[in-house]
Amino acid sequence: MKPIVTKKCTLRAPSLRDVDAIARYAHDKTIARNTAALPYPYTTQDARTWITRCQRRNRAAQPTGQTWLIEVGGEAVGAISLMSIKSKHKAELGYWLGKPFRGQGIMPAAIRGVLRYAKNTLHLQVVYAFTYTYNPSSGRALQKAGFTKRGTLVQFSKKDGRYVDDIIYMREL
Repeated sequence: MKPIVTKKCTLRAPSLRDVDAIARYAHDKTIARNTAALPYPYTTQDARTWITRCQRRNRAAQPTGQTWLIEVGGEAVGAISLMSIKSKHKAELGYWLGKPFRGQGIMPAAIRGVLRYAKNTLHLQVVYAFTYTYNPSSGRALQKAGFTKRGTLVQFSKKDGRYVDDIIYMREL
């Protein structure tokens, strides 16, 4: 997996050398609350397991998902993924970013970098993303990267034992 360089960050393949940084930044109640799958607390074992799974998925001949670490100043501070990739058609986008790096334009830059890859390498037509309605900052990052809000899906997800509403965003490539 070739790195994707943006003005704000570098997107690169996950490595086991990143276990401590990923565990440190992902150990955040806000990230756990706003993502579908990240637990809290988040341990170094969680990071090791996740990185190993990402490496295996990234190496697949016909990947159904690809994940990059978001690197700033030589340190892994978040992650961004294309999931449910349907060849030459569509994929879902997911991401998270460590608290000290939010609000600096890093996530919109990372999203734009992955969109270039989705268009030029995977030849996708559409990328979509879901955000919980109680997480407007995630929607703002998507909109800054050219996504448009397409609607609200009532009680679409189950989070922490209760049903929550999602907003779907889409970007044609």
